[in-house]
Amino acid sequence: MCESKVYIVDEAGAHQVMDNVTQIQRENGVYLLVNLLGEQKLIRGQVTRINLLDHTVYLERIPETRTYSRDSLAPS
Repeated sequence: MCESKVYIVDEAGAHQVMDNVTQIQRENGVYLLVNLLGEQKLIRGQVTRINLLDHTVYLERIPETRTYSRDSLAPS
């Protein structure tokens, strides 16, 4: 399988935010992550590293980063 893990990197280190990611799309300044089961998350940040061999994507936090649900755009 070719799914990826997505991590947010901040001062404390790398924290996994989603596993089995099959789609990443930038939308209105945030990244839409979709996993194998169709679950979705919106993450504000910028891509700092993609490792295709390890199937990992790293996003760096930007000020006032929050995780949003796509339906409500309210912090979850």
